[in-house]
Amino acid sequence: MKAIVFDAIGSPRDVLYMDDLPIPRIGDGEVLVRMVSASINPGDFLFIQDLYPEPKKPHFPRQVAGNHGAGIVEAVGADVLLEPGTLVASAIMAAGPSTRPFPPNG
Repeated sequence: MKAIVFDAIGSPRDVLYMDDLPIPRIGDGEVLVRMVSASINPGDFLFIQDLYPEPKKPHFPRQVAGNHGAGIVEAVGADVLLEPGTLVASAIMAAGPSTRPFPPNG
């Protein structure tokens, strides 16, 4: 899969690059989402420059940049109520990931 990543703290202009990463393997209680849209927010720039407070800190090498997006569930692990094909939006915050399905009619 393609992803925008970084290997060092710094200005996004200097440290971001596109790379190929393996498709993540999912476990129980997890979903695999094919991202179809991702935004760039001021918080993303803070994260890339390591200005976010703990526990939201980059992990190198090839830390994926970006915290928000929308996509389609591709696969689900055990104990997941979402089904493949569900549209979802995600936000990775300091407390951890959260995913909420879009309502079916909007």
